[in-house]
Amino acid sequence: MNTVLDDNKVLTLVNGDRIALPPQVRMVFEVENLDVASPATVSRAGMVYLSEKDMGWHPYVNSWIKYGSKAIGLFKADERRRLQDGIDIKVKERPRATQDVLEGLCHKYIQNLLDFKRNCHEEVPVNETAAVRSLCTLFDSVATRSNGCDPEHKSYRKMLSMWFLYCSCWSIGAAVDEKGRDLFDRHLREIADPPYPSTAGSTVFEFFVNPSKKDWALWKMKVNKLWRPEPKTTFSNIYVPTLDTVRYQFLVNNMLREKSYPLLVGNTGTGKTCCAVNCLGAGSELEEEKCIVMTLNFSAATSSNATQQALETRMEKRQRSSLGPVGNRERLVVFIDDLNMPRKDEFGSQSPIELLKQWVDNKFWYDRAKQTKKNILGMQILAAMGPPGGARSTVSRRFQSKMHVINLTFPDWATVNYIFKTMLWSHFLMFGEEILQMAQSITQASSELFQDM
Repeated sequence: MNTVLDDNKVLTLVNGDRIALPPQVRMVFEVENLDVASPATVSRAGMVYLSEKDMGWHPYVNSWIKYGSKAIGLFKADERRRLQDGIDIKVKERPRATQDVLEGLCHKYIQNLLDFKRNCHEEVPVNETAAVRSLCTLFDSVATRSNGCDPEHKSYRKMLSMWFLYCSCWSIGAAVDEKGRDLFDRHLREIADPPYPSTAGSTVFEFFVNPSKKDWALWKMKVNKLWRPEPKTTFSNIYVPTLDTVRYQFLVNNMLREKSYPLLVGNTGTGKTCCAVNCLGAGSELEEEKCIVMTLNFSAATSSNATQQALETRMEKRQRSSLGPVGNRERLVVFIDDLNMPRKDEFGSQSPIELLKQWVDNKFWYDRAKQTKKNILGMQILAAMGPPGGARSTVSRRFQSKMHVINLTFPDWATVNYIFKTMLWSHFLMFGEEILQMAQSITQASSELFQDM
């Protein structure tokens, strides 16, 4: 590499051959840091440092207000083709009235909430630009006519404001811990318009926008209180619907529908895997005949080669160098559990994650035998991981910025009691009414005993 960067521009191969590069060749590097760069390499390159504050989130938001997140993605995907072929793709702008409303909402809330978020602890830190991009993408997925955002209705401005507040909670505030949610709740209530209801014991994270009533509603109202597990369901497969499961399922399903990349983060026991499995199984909103699902469990020994081989087993050849989901399906949704478990190499990278990042950025990887490009079509990632620590590593910030991070917190004791009471009550159905009535007291007593130990 150093000889390439010299004035003579000579590439020296492993076998000793030398290739002189023409004067027109220039090299541009974009890296997160210089931890593994030698002084000799650094001295041959001109350094330009870009911080989060240099550009910030404003250029992205300005484009989003005008065109929407899907149009921004279209610009990126077709940029090379437009430059080569001289084709200019015209993208429809949002109505001027909608742009004005969104511009006011962004000006009022985004920087205010980003500044306050610095007072909260995040299990997995999320940079400002990534949080704002998640906000914009999530807003476009929920602010639809079916969810009450009808431009011809008099409540249009109010509904946009409410959905914007909802998305702010689950993007800018999505990664904060339990204590951070309480702080975020108090701050957002002071500036929110329309205001949140003052319901005892409820934070802003427990509200959603009711399209029919055009007002705030609690997620617990959506919980099916009559739910009972199917007969002969094994204990490990019982998934009791609660406030947490309902709101996380709504979020993940919306992201999957819009082809975003959700990343569920949380400590052991918060239900990350159960949430993901449910959203791809019984609670899925994906069309089964058009979608195929697979699961990958990462470990310390997982390699990029094994990851690529596993993914390609669910793909078939489409056109020349293109691969797509088997059975001519439109989408392959891959659930990756324990995303941050692969061991880091001597340069500090995790090869399976670098492979995934290459695909997320460029939508291709290479054939390892032929060294040719393989375009990967119709793949989507849903991932889960625990906070860094022990065997779990810190994921590359460059890859993490492509994901929508959601921190799953531990359920409160009222929710835990409800889960075990529901399971115990369904078991007691085979006994008489006298035994059935004991389910509540047994659950309560067990919970209090556990907390006192």
